[in-house]
Amino acid sequence: MKRAVSGLLAVALLLGLLGAGQAQTVRVGVTTKALDYLPIFLGKEKGLFREEGVNAELFVLGTSVRIFPALIGGSIEVFDSTLFVVLLGIEKGEKVEILGATTKHAQFHLVTKPEIRQVKDLMGKRVGSTGVGSGHYFSLIAFMEKQGMKFPGDYSVLTIGGTPEVWRSLEAGSIDAGVLAFPFHILARGKGFHMLAELYRHAQYPLTGITVKTDWAQRNEELLLRYLKGHLRAMEYTYTRGPEAEEVLIRVMGYQPDMARLGWEEYSRIGQWNRDLVISPDAVKTMMGFLIKTGEIKAPGEFSKYANPSYVAKANAQLKAR
Repeated sequence: MKRAVSGLLAVALLLGLLGAGQAQTVRVGVTTKALDYLPIFLGKEKGLFREEGVNAELFVLGTSVRIFPALIGGSIEVFDSTLFVVLLGIEKGEKVEILGATTKHAQFHLVTKPEIRQVKDLMGKRVGSTGVGSGHYFSLIAFMEKQGMKFPGDYSVLTIGGTPEVWRSLEAGSIDAGVLAFPFHILARGKGFHMLAELYRHAQYPLTGITVKTDWAQRNEELLLRYLKGHLRAMEYTYTRGPEAEEVLIRVMGYQPDMARLGWEEYSRIGQWNRDLVISPDAVKTMMGFLIKTGEIKAPGEFSKYANPSYVAKANAQLKAR
């Protein structure tokens, strides 16, 4: 009897090991190795996705306006970036759906040349952004409109690339101002550039979120749920394992030790990483409001037109039931 039980345990262990080695690949497009994406990089490094039977393959593509076509074209299965381009795509008939938000706020800063001290000084100037349809772009337009600056007309917005490229252009003097995220606004301030505005204080909406093609999600629900569970576990791991998070920021994401520590502490303090991945109807409504103001769309549809929160709800429930 004992031999039989031992044999069964051995078989079960072997099957488990085989299963663990047969992780299914999910290709994920992200914007940059920015602090907002720490959970997904940390989750991959610590094997949290692998423990759910998922090989999360990460592709750093620079900006959401590059990631979205990759999703539509089938080069990736998961879009994890700024959601404005997704909303515009849905308005144009793309069959995709937002599953959840990965961050709470758009942590953007408007940084200018030292001599530009007021918003009105940007009249006729060039402002660098990651691209039309990106979070940088809409945060900038919304803020400038509140300050009485019209676009187009009063200033120009140049598509530069990712945040590192925007910073390099500002530093080189090829633009007069740029929309920067952590830690580049700190680097800029240290070199004498002027912090004109904290854009996230003027536009409250989730910076990044998870989007998939509707038909892919329907065909691969079990795989998708495993991916989401890995992501949820990575969120919790990020908040509770500071030293390990900082080590990944330094080793994998290229942060200097002081910036890694400062970044983790600041994002943890404000709760920037969205622990449960849930996206609210109000968040989508806010983003659609920006699209209406900028003339991108005329009127928004219902929340269900853009988002399907059921997968995230199932993943959360399955984790809680363990």
